[in-house]
Amino acid sequence: MSDQFNIYCDESSVDGDKERRYMVIGALIIPRDKKKDFSNKFKSIIEKHSVGEIKWTNISKSSFKVSQQVADLFFGTEYASYTAIVVDKSKIDFEFYHEGSKELAFYKFYYILLKQKLYSGNKYYIYLDKKPVSVANRVGVLKSFLTGFIKSFRNDCVIKHLQEYPSHENKLIQITDLFTGAIASEFNIGDKLKSNSKKEFIFNLEKKLNRKLNVGTSPIEAKFNVFIWRPSKP
Repeated sequence: MSDQFNIYCDESSVDGDKERRYMVIGALIIPRDKKKDFSNKFKSIIEKHSVGEIKWTNISKSSFKVSQQVADLFFGTEYASYTAIVVDKSKIDFEFYHEGSKELAFYKFYYILLKQKLYSGNKYYIYLDKKPVSVANRVGVLKSFLTGFIKSFRNDCVIKHLQEYPSHENKLIQITDLFTGAIASEFNIGDKLKSNSKKEFIFNLEKKLNRKLNVGTSPIEAKFNVFIWRPSKP
């Protein structure tokens, strides 16, 4: 069993409040020694269909087939897993907990998502989708807090790498984008979604999961975990 893991992260609906009430941060997790095998299979699908980036926003009639094959690759690969945190932004007290900063809050929720996937005895390589920020070194601070969590609650666990990358440079982030965008769509748009291709993609995803995308899962769900954040009661 592998003790080293790559984690590929992306987010959806971070900006916008009324029309994008729910923010989603997701992570694809692959054992590091399986990364080459998985990447080659993903690359083969992309090259077969001669497409550029695979993204939720790009799903259309012409790109549906390749998007579906990428989802099939994930579900057909035993060692691949996905996890997401869903946050109702209307329930965040930005002033009290986050110094009035939506950006700071975003990285705190990144922390909540990632710390749940750090286990004793393992080494982690974490790749975040690059996001413009107003305060420098947000990613460095995130790593610092995760390292503090590890020192307090884990044994022999190390983050070997944590850095931002554009999704066109780190292609496995695109798979995270696909699933994270679908979840955000179900929470924010639901039945009002207009794209038939996206509707079909979500339908097929829910069929594989045997559940709706806009509901949370048990904490022990290993393959496709959806955690719905709820604020602590005062």
